[in-house]
Amino acid sequence: MPELQKKFEQFMESENVQKHFVYYKKHMPQIDELDLIVLKGHLLIEEQIDGIIETKTNKYEALSNARLTFFQKASLVEALLGYPNIDWLWENLRNLNGIRNELSHNLNSPKLVTKIDNFLISIEHLYMPEAIPKEILSKSERVLSAIALIYGWLTAILEARRNTKASKL
Repeated sequence: MPELQKKFEQFMESENVQKHFVYYKKHMPQIDELDLIVLKGHLLIEEQIDGIIETKTNKYEALSNARLTFFQKASLVEALLGYPNIDWLWENLRNLNGIRNELSHNLNSPKLVTKIDNFLISIEHLYMPEAIPKEILSKSERVLSAIALIYGWLTAILEARRNTKASKL
């Protein structure tokens, strides 16, 4: 096993990273309720985004009165980090935000199904294993998996930033 891959696996199994997944599992619904999965997933992801912003700023509390939206925060993190090869992440943060907004502002939106389908297509063609046929999972389970993937990536970024910031102190 290459050394870099081994270090990455150790990092992902570290206590700091694992506590995020315990927190995620505690708060995400274990029922097939799409609205709740999207709303809670959106909140959990926003917490990760806030954490990343905090690691990139010297005076995070100065932003508290800015009333930044999820979209603005996601765009800020994308600009601050500038990581190559993860445009899919920023695109799907915006897609998830569009789904959340549709759910929050429209009871019976005709756009919701299309937004969810586009979100799933965007993530599943990149990251979902072929061994799990989409047909055996409900749409809610597929959205839950997609949100978990985004949460996992943001967790890795957050903890890597915290480790980098701590090593500079």
